[in-house]
Amino acid sequence: MTSNTMNYIECPAGEALEPFAPAILAEAKQRLAQTGHCMLRGFSPSKEGFSELMQTLCSSVSYDPARAPSEDGVQKVDAGTQAIGLHIENGNTPNVPQLAAFFSEKAARKGSCTTLCDGALLLQNLDDDLREYFSSPVTVTRRLPKHLWQAYVASEMPGKLAVDSVTQEHVKIAATGRDDVSINWHDDESLTLGITFNPIRKAAASDTMAFANALLGPSFNYEPPRYTFGDGQKVSDDALKYVADEAEKNTLEINWQDGDIALIDNWRVMHGRRAIEDADRRVLHIGLGMLR
Repeated sequence: MTSNTMNYIECPAGEALEPFAPAILAEAKQRLAQTGHCMLRGFSPSKEGFSELMQTLCSSVSYDPARAPSEDGVQKVDAGTQAIGLHIENGNTPNVPQLAAFFSEKAARKGSCTTLCDGALLLQNLDDDLREYFSSPVTVTRRLPKHLWQAYVASEMPGKLAVDSVTQEHVKIAATGRDDVSINWHDDESLTLGITFNPIRKAAASDTMAFANALLGPSFNYEPPRYTFGDGQKVSDDALKYVADEAEKNTLEINWQDGDIALIDNWRVMHGRRAIEDADRRVLHIGLGMLR
């Protein structure tokens, strides 16, 4: 099932259910399998409640190394105020989280909408030539300074590592057995990371195939990535523009309310953002992880 409308799970009138109550979780998982996303509204959760929800839904949590570190699986969204193109979260990292969840602690009074595009619906609407074009693996390469690769490996390694204790040997261990990952070191201790991925992938919560990747997305806090096919050919800007235009036709907007929680199958549904118009009020948190 595909959908171009937001799926709401609203707190029953007169009840004070937490969003992680068993009945709510069961309904949310069903919606994720059916349409790839859902919104929990009217539950008035706290940041601590959102953290507990992530721990309940996920077997492990992960982080964006460019955001402020967190001890509770929750990070504040702080990627500037400009519009951001559609992407899957951490889509250019070796371990792409299956679930991306957002908690609106305080909603903007105007604009600042988060955008969603069901990659399964987008894939259906692409012409045969584009589906064929993006059926081949793509390699993304970009240079990462030391503080970013240290932060990422610290969050992904078993146990707890202090960020500044992560060494090149830890990176080697993390990449062991990964034929889809390449690493080239530089004299300044930065590295160029290469990751090979399939632009069309199977959803995390269902067997649905979707155009779900970071090809259309931002490089905020990072060096702009380079995308190439196996023969070294750069992914066509014209092809990406066509997909972006088609995606916009299938994009819905989240008009946040205080306390909203959006759950997104990150292997199926891409998200982005309209320009923020009310930055002083808007407080949005993100949680990432692998589904149980």
